Amino acid sequence: MSIHAQISEEAKAALAAQKRVSSISSIVIAILACFLLGLILFVIAMTVEVKNPPQIISYNPSIEETQTIDKPEVTNEVVKPPSAPSMSMARVIASSSSANVSVPNPVSDVEAPSLDFSAGDDFGEGFDGAGWGEGAGAAAASFFGQKVEAQRIAYVIDYSMSMKGKGRDELMRKELTKAIKELPSSMDYQMIYFAGPAWVAGEKLDVKSRKAGVITADGGRKYDYGPGEDDWRSRSAMKRAQWLKASSDNVANSLKHVKNTPLIFGTAWEVPLEMALSMEPAPDVIYFMTDGVGGDVNKVANEMSAKAKELGTKINTIAMMEPSAQGALTILAKNTGGAFTIVEADGKRKQVIKGK
Repeated sequence: MSIHAQISEEAKAALAAQKRVSSISSIVIAILACFLLGLILFVIAMTVEVKNPPQIISYNPSIEETQTIDKPEVTNEVVKPPSAPSMSMARVIASSSSANVSVPNPVSDVEAPSLDFSAGDDFGEGFDGAGWGEGAGAAAASFFGQKVEAQRIAYVIDYSMSMKGKGRDELMRKELTKAIKELPSSMDYQMIYFAGPAWVAGEKLDVKSRKAGVITADGGRKYDYGPGEDDWRSRSAMKRAQWLKASSDNVANSLKHVKNTPLIFGTAWEVPLEMALSMEPAPDVIYFMTDGVGGDVNKVANEMSAKAKELGTKINTIAMMEPSAQGALTILAKNTGGAFTIVEADGKRKQVIKGK
């Protein structure tokens, strides 16, 4: 026998009423929650500023037609250099709104090339009478303390037998080795040796006697040499020396020649100086070092310095413990704007002319 609880009508009515209240409360709470969420989103939307990116507008100015500039007539008057052309293109950036970041506007000062020339016999500064001087391609070099700026240097060096005395031979080879080692790779150079004959460093000498012999040049061509009217001259056409670039290989070969070339008889200035001045292009600087004189050196000095001045070549001279050579070496240096140094018996140097 089972017992079933019976709910009265009043209890049923109370439960139904409570259920209605719960449903209404849930609906109201849901509505309030949605309203509150919407209110929050609205507030956020109102407080956040929408920034539109600035519009960038660029344009290229049209390029004017190239103007034909007449070549100015060069005069000795100093004229004001023309102002720099305003043909360079500029890119302009415009913005429709401001920003907190500043953009610098770089300004470049472009120096216009000058058309000024000096009123001297040659070009103005940068060419200083030596063809190149401190101009384009020039580099620094030094020999026996004589410093120069040049692109092409010829070393005309005395390899006569008299260099044996007083340690002149050792000092000459030491200084020449140092000078060649320090040449910048952009430099053109050549070494011309002389005694009685004159030859390019590296050429083979076959000395037949104290006054004659044969020089074998590159390519196997032979030049007979012997005494001429004033000095020893080649009986063949005069050899032409060629420029060498101061590369590591050329410098290494030149250092071997400096060390191994023997001394021979005679002292004659004219032919080695002619060889150096006949190089193409002409040297900017000639270093001429000797320990003696032979023939009419004053005549040779005047003739060779006049030719050097015409070519724009400086001749820097070094007297190796030989006072009697001072007069002619002074002529060579002074007439060409070069320097003159005397190397004394103890190896000390005395600079007589500083050069230009």
